[in-house]
Amino acid sequence: PSQNLFELSWIMMKPNLVSKILLLVLAILFSVFAHGQVDGDYRSRVNAGNWNANTSWQVRSSGTWVNCAAGDYPGVSTGAGTVYILNRHQITITANVPNSIGALRIDGGNRDSYVIFSPGFSLTVTGETYLNSNSNGDQKAIWVDAGIFNTGSVSANSSGTQNSRDAYIRISTGTVTVDNDVDLNSTNRKTYILFTGAGFLNIGGTITGGIITSNTGGGTTAPTSGTVIYNGSSAQVIGSYTYYNLTTDNSAGFTLAGDVTVNRYITC
Repeated sequence: PSQNLFELSWIMMKPNLVSKILLLVLAILFSVFAHGQVDGDYRSRVNAGNWNANTSWQVRSSGTWVNCAAGDYPGVSTGAGTVYILNRHQITITANVPNSIGALRIDGGNRDSYVIFSPGFSLTVTGETYLNSNSNGDQKAIWVDAGIFNTGSVSANSSGTQNSRDAYIRISTGTVTVDNDVDLNSTNRKTYILFTGAGFLNIGGTITGGIITSNTGGGTTAPTSGTVIYNGSSAQVIGSYTYYNLTTDNSAGFTLAGDVTVNRYITC
């Protein structure tokens, strides 16, 4: 009888237990989804818009996303956190962004997403610039072109085995300055630095993975333009790539990660 009573009690408890488990799972999922999103972060809210327009953005405030007020956008004042460019959104920088932002993320999705620089204008990211392409035929990219882009580091990622999931930075005659490392975390067909003109890539750390190229869509083709400058403040490792122009400007010295080819000029 006591055993039967125990079994009956356990059966009566199970619905309550299941409810608690479901609530715990939902809480965990919510925390994973909301991880890193804090007050002061921004996210895009239009398919195509200007960085410097409040109508392009929502801001995280009191734990929720709200449309930006007139005059507000990431970097208009100090203290902007992480800026998220959502799936299918293309945001164009049409004027200098006066203050730095904490980090920049273009996460995965089934449509192209870009940050596009108008010529001569600048954006500074103190932390990481993160790109992730996880859908066939889609690009997650920063088109610096003739602009000026400064960032603490770069992490470009592409999942799956398909070669049409591109995560990259494009430079024509502009300048990209990376204080630390550039991590191109996939193959040369998917994560790359794309030079389309005589622009500059300054690196304070090193480059790994992917490729440096002038071929749209990545691949194995060597660059036909552009200069990579290693100018860190401590000893650097020169990434094993083919460069068009290569400059080393570091009194602390450098080592080679592997074979290095320079097709035009090398300056030390």
